[in-house]
Amino acid sequence: MIQVMAAKSFKHPLHRQRMVWAYCVICCVALARAAHSYAEDPPLKNQPERFNGAVGRRFKVQTQVDLTKVRVGEPLRLLVVLTTDDPDARGVRRPNLRNDAWFTKRFYIEDIPDRDRVVKTVKGTLWEFHYRLKPLDVTVDKVPIFRFAYYKPGSVPPELGYRWAFADAISLKVLPRRRAKLVDASGKPIQPPPQFYEVPSSEAILRRVQPDKFPPFGLLIVGATAPLLLTGVFVLFWRQRHPDELKRRRLRRSQAARLALKKLSRKIPADPSEAARQSSEALLFYLAQRADYSLKTPAPDEIQRLCTSIGVSTPVAQRLSVFLTRCDEVRFAGAAIPAGNLRSEGEQLINALEMELCHLPPRYSQG
Repeated sequence: MIQVMAAKSFKHPLHRQRMVWAYCVICCVALARAAHSYAEDPPLKNQPERFNGAVGRRFKVQTQVDLTKVRVGEPLRLLVVLTTDDPDARGVRRPNLRNDAWFTKRFYIEDIPDRDRVVKTVKGTLWEFHYRLKPLDVTVDKVPIFRFAYYKPGSVPPELGYRWAFADAISLKVLPRRRAKLVDASGKPIQPPPQFYEVPSSEAILRRVQPDKFPPFGLLIVGATAPLLLTGVFVLFWRQRHPDELKRRRLRRSQAARLALKKLSRKIPADPSEAARQSSEALLFYLAQRADYSLKTPAPDEIQRLCTSIGVSTPVAQRLSVFLTRCDEVRFAGAAIPAGNLRSEGEQLINALEMELCHLPPRYSQG
C-alpha cells in the first residue's frame, strides 16, 4: 500500500521536483563535508609524538632489508615502502627513525635521502625511503616493527582521527666483529718479537739500578761558559760585518759636511742673488743631513731653534740665523754684499757646526 502511494506521489510533477531538489542538497552537503575534511588541519589534541604530517584515508607500510646476516658495525640497508590509494593524500615526509627508541637502541642510523623517490601509480601513490643501519651488538636479533602515524580526515570528533600503519619485524642474525690483524706494507701479518713472550726473572725485577754519577765540576763550568763565549764571538763578528747605526750616522754627517763645502766651492756666480741662493742652499743641505729635518724653505728663526735643539751653542745658532737672513736680503731685497764674503762666511759656519756636533777640528775648509 505504501509502495503504491509512493509510486503515485513520485508520478506527480510537484513531488518529483521536490525529490530531485532533496537529492541535490544531500550531494552538496556530502561534497562540502568531504572538502572540509581534507582542508582541515590535523588537531593537536591526541596527536602522536611520531606524527610527521601525513593526511589521507588509508596508508600501508612495508619494510625490506638487503641482508639478514651481518656483523656488529657492518651496514645493512633498510627500505620503507609507504602506499596509499587516496588521491588526495598529502603531507607525507621522510620518517625520522632517530625518534623511535626501538631503532636507536639496536642500530646506528644513517639516512640515504638521495635514493628516495615518489611514484604515482594507477592504484595511488608510492613513497620509498632508504636508510643504512649498523647493529650495535650481537644481542640485536631483528629489525623492529615499523610504525607510521597518519591522520584520517573527516573523523568525528577530529581528535580521534589519528591512525597507525604497521610493518612486521624482520629477523636478523648478528655476528661478532672480525678480529683486527696488524699487517705490514706487503700485507703480511706482523708478528711480535720473541722478547714479547719472555717473562723476566725475579732477580731482574728486584735489581736496583744505580743512578748516574754527577758530572765533574770542570764539565759544568765549560757547559755554562761556552754559550756566553759563543755569543760574544757572534756579536763581534756581526758588528764587523754590520756597523751599528751610530757609525753610519757619523759617516753620513761627515759626508754631509764634505758635500756642503763642495757646493760652496763651485764657481761664484756673477749675480749676487744667485750666489746668496747657492750659499743658503748649501747651509740648508748640511742641516737637513745632520738634523734630519724635512722643511724645504724654513725661516731663520726656525733654523735657530732647530740648531739649539740638536746641541748647537747659542752664538753659532744666532750667526747661522743672521747669515740666512742676509742671504734672503740679497736675494729678495737687492742688498749689496760681495759674493766672496757670503761663501767664506758659509764655510766658517759649516766648520763651526761640524766642530760642535762631531767634536772634530775644522779640517774641511776648501779655501
